[in-house]
Amino acid sequence: TLPLTNDSWSQTFRYGNGATGTSTEPKLADGIYTFTVTATDKVGKTNKAERKITVDTNPPEIKDNTLKIDDVSFDSTKWYESKTLPISIEVSDGTGSGIAKVQVTATENAADDDWRSLSLLEGLWTGTVQFDGEDGSNNFWIRAKDNAGNDPTVSSFTVKIDTSAPKIDLIK
Repeated sequence: TLPLTNDSWSQTFRYGNGATGTSTEPKLADGIYTFTVTATDKVGKTNKAERKITVDTNPPEIKDNTLKIDDVSFDSTKWYESKTLPISIEVSDGTGSGIAKVQVTATENAADDDWRSLSLLEGLWTGTVQFDGEDGSNNFWIRAKDNAGNDPTVSSFTVKIDTSAPKIDLIK
């Protein structure tokens, strides 16, 4: 019940264990909550409004062990014959706000425009990673951002690339 003074009102909201305050620390655990507001006028008529909110303070999780290259589980000892590799990976935000984007780059200390977006297809984020460097060990990074704007999670991987046939020098 809200105290009415000169046709205006104020309310202190209580949540969780009933504590109130102005701290910037989150008061609600991550999850989805439904708030109901009920207004009653002077003659007893009421109206209700409901709103759902999602509290999400955790970044998404890139499930490194689900990485596939060329539809085969990632193996750091394998050599690849191309500098353009199709990849797929699982990313989860649990009960959070959902995944906003998943991106990949092969550029160390990449600027935002160096990251390429992956697409969600049948529960996996898929796309390609392009390597411009020399044959041998090459790194790439995958980052995920959620709809709440939590700092992106970044995972790094190293692949071995060999695009050249061996050279043969015959000695006379």
